[in-house]
Amino acid sequence: MSIWTGPVIGEPDHINNRSGKIHNNSPAGWAIVAGSDRVFDLLLDHGAAKLDWFSDDAQAAVNGAFAQFKVVPHASYERIQTRLNS
Repeated sequence: MSIWTGPVIGEPDHINNRSGKIHNNSPAGWAIVAGSDRVFDLLLDHGAAKLDWFSDDAQAAVNGAFAQFKVVPHASYERIQTRLNS
């Protein structure tokens, strides 16, 4: 369930912009890395694409792959996995 009901700032196609040649990730992909399940939901609710590697990244996150970047409650990554599988 999305927490935001207002408009997404920017042009609609910006929701899927990629971060560049090194990581080539989208805002929703970065929400997975950060464990921001609410932001992930918001982006998907507003049309963000589910990219091919999102499920693998979410599983890696559950397994602790991104723990060195940010301390995130395990349940946040599990909620992202659930949303990807719905």
